Amino acid sequence: NFRGTNCLSCHHVQPGSVNGAASIIIDTSEEYAKAESFKHWLWTVELVVQLALSLIIAFAVRIIIARNIENPAKKLQATMLRIRDHGDLSLRARIEGKHSDIDEMAETFNLFVENLEEATKGLALFAKVVENSEEAIIISDAENNILSVNKAFTKITGYMPEELIDNVYVSYEGITHPDDRRRVRQEIAHTPSAGQRFSVHYRIAPRCGQIRWVSRA
Repeated sequence: NFRGTNCLSCHHVQPGSVNGAASIIIDTSEEYAKAESFKHWLWTVELVVQLALSLIIAFAVRIIIARNIENPAKKLQATMLRIRDHGDLSLRARIEGKHSDIDEMAETFNLFVENLEEATKGLALFAKVVENSEEAIIISDAENNILSVNKAFTKITGYMPEELIDNVYVSYEGITHPDDRRRVRQEIAHTPSAGQRFSVHYRIAPRCGQIRWVSRA
């Protein structure tokens, strides 16, 4: 079939015989150029799709992190900052029940604050008892530096707390009668260990000059 004409209708040959030859030249450069352009377009589309998918995945991950980690963590941090800034130990971190790790952290934090609040109340009560006690009370460290005194102690010695604390004006040994200082030091030094009771009876020299006998335990 050559250009619509059936050559074999006129030329009768045996099957398998060579009847003729034809040379056909087809220009495919335009189609090839179109194919190359389409291939470049496909690469561009694939790149754009990959970038779009990467952005979508990153955005989705960001939302998940913000919703499940960042936002609850910021709320917990805000509670911590309010407690730090205002000293209000009655504040508690909110437990939403949606974020197991953050909720567990908030629950642990709340337990810590609750214990701290109870300890603070106990210390405040102890400090109130010490301050209003009729007995002279002094708190010192291992080097015999005065850390705190109550009203009764200032009343007995005649020295104000700001003169005594950290031995600013006078040390506890400075109040002790000179004849008793060595003995008092030895009694304290021979105390077996921290937490064990000891008692020493000696004289002090108050600001008024009147010698008084006291017991330290």
